[in-house]
Amino acid sequence: MNRILLIGNGFDLANGMKTSYTDFLNDYWKNSFLEYQMKKKSFEPYECDNFFISATNYFLDRNCENYHDVKEYLKNTRSNFKIKNKFLQLISEKLQLKNWVDIEQEFYSNLLSLLNSKEINEDNLIKELNNNLDNIKRYLERYLLNISQSFTIITEIQNYISQEISSQIVFSEISEDAKNKLFEQAWNSVQYAFRNQLPALRKSSLEPLPPSVLKFLSTENIRNRNLFFKSLHDNSNNILDDISQTVFVNFNYTKTEDYYISPENHVIHIHGELDNNANPIIFGYGDEYDENYSEIENCGNDRFLENMKSINYSQTGNYKNLLSTLNEDFYQVCILGHSCGKSDRTLLKTMFEHENCASIKIYYREFERDGNLYDNYLDIYKSISRNFDDKTKLRDRVVNKTLCKPIVPIDIQKRNLS
Repeated sequence: MNRILLIGNGFDLANGMKTSYTDFLNDYWKNSFLEYQMKKKSFEPYECDNFFISATNYFLDRNCENYHDVKEYLKNTRSNFKIKNKFLQLISEKLQLKNWVDIEQEFYSNLLSLLNSKEINEDNLIKELNNNLDNIKRYLERYLLNISQSFTIITEIQNYISQEISSQIVFSEISEDAKNKLFEQAWNSVQYAFRNQLPALRKSSLEPLPPSVLKFLSTENIRNRNLFFKSLHDNSNNILDDISQTVFVNFNYTKTEDYYISPENHVIHIHGELDNNANPIIFGYGDEYDENYSEIENCGNDRFLENMKSINYSQTGNYKNLLSTLNEDFYQVCILGHSCGKSDRTLLKTMFEHENCASIKIYYREFERDGNLYDNYLDIYKSISRNFDDKTKLRDRVVNKTLCKPIVPIDIQKRNLS
């Protein structure tokens, strides 16, 4: 059985990297303001890629840490502040109001608004929105490169996560459907060996069975299907041998998995990599199952599809490599810092509903609020549920919370993350 480690932005955050959209946007406005202060000359306007500030002779000795600070400063210095990148303005305003923003989800919402607006200049507006997103994408890539280059792994966190991702798959984590398939495979192999009078219980004739299983099989239970299944069930802790292959499916653009991979591991950067033209970053939206997606496809304007992830998967062999992995053998998916939200539903649905998916194990985030300990296990479970048409499969495949663990326990966080 294979193990697929599904890595999202929460994995980088759990390792201590400042890679959230909030971190990125705050850094953008902080550095943009510093650049404005350095370049500004009295009585002259200032202009850059994304905004314009009118001339003023008012100056205040103040640092700005985010969009709100910049707005307040310019208001107090009686400066006219105009943001040219309307999408940047929108997500910055939403961040200010909610202290959180999902850029990809906001992009899709804007896309749908344009689709339904029936504007005469629709083509120009969608072109502007795509250009706005491309501009933000460039700044995001630059920001993540700087963060990656200055990052140092935290040893205690690295040791904990390394131990988890190299641990054995426990039989109780496997779905009932996968167990039955494994039992059936084993039964068929035993019967083939028995019918052809192959050397008794020779490993090569019982390929689906690990050697640890052979010791409890007897002549009696290999002839009786019910006894055979009971023997397997009673000795289930011995059935799963070493993991055949561990595959890192990284949805981030960073390479934090480099601190955890072994030479035999396989890595798929499904959304591209920083500073790699052969594997460009894919940033946009990826839910072909949304009820509005067919309208986007059928509207006749290809600009609406420019930043759809499923379209851009065709630029590399990453998606095909992932499909090959899914088709190869049974696998367990381990969720490491991925929200499993709708912006990746096309890909997640393929992974979760595949016939070889034996289980989905959630590594949840632990956090404290007002002296109480909370976690986001159920939030991730709810998001995963949106990827299943068959809810019976959902309940069978997702590992219950008692068998799951935090991605980084709160005590380790307290010792290492400020």
